[in-house]
Amino acid sequence: MPSSQSANVLIPYGLIRAGLALLLLLSVVWPASVVFSGSGKVPDVAHPIVTPHVYTKHGRCENCGMKLNMWARTRYSFDLLSREHHVCSIQCVAVVARQSQEAPQNVKVAVYLEPETMIAADQAFYLVGSTARGTMSAVSKIAFASKEKAENFGAEYGGTVMTFTQVLAKVEAEL
Repeated sequence: MPSSQSANVLIPYGLIRAGLALLLLLSVVWPASVVFSGSGKVPDVAHPIVTPHVYTKHGRCENCGMKLNMWARTRYSFDLLSREHHVCSIQCVAVVARQSQEAPQNVKVAVYLEPETMIAADQAFYLVGSTARGTMSAVSKIAFASKEKAENFGAEYGGTVMTFTQVLAKVEAEL
């Protein structure tokens, strides 16, 4: 093949690669809800936490393998099949529960803005679909210790306030 023809083949391929690289960069820098909707203020919260403190002694998510201290803001612990489990997100809670065909018990969740604090998941208020970055999902599902704190965060960053039961049912339906 003459060199002029091979150059024509390489240029579009190079543009495609550059476009894909740009999309990948955007997906890392901004949450999907902002990239695709073109609107929304993004919270100035490190998630994942690139150089995390030690929030938990448990190293990795039992479902997906992500480092729990990096994803400390959305981590969970729960009992299932007579042992404690530790995962990075409510998505991973739902996957592990589905695989075991049992409901998780004694579920605790990290408070999004205070990742060192774990509270009972059924006492938390969840903001679903804000511009905060999601974990294992393009749609964020972040926990707050009070309805007021969830609503205040939602007033600035969007989303709908839900209970743990509502959020877990939503995630299970999407699996």
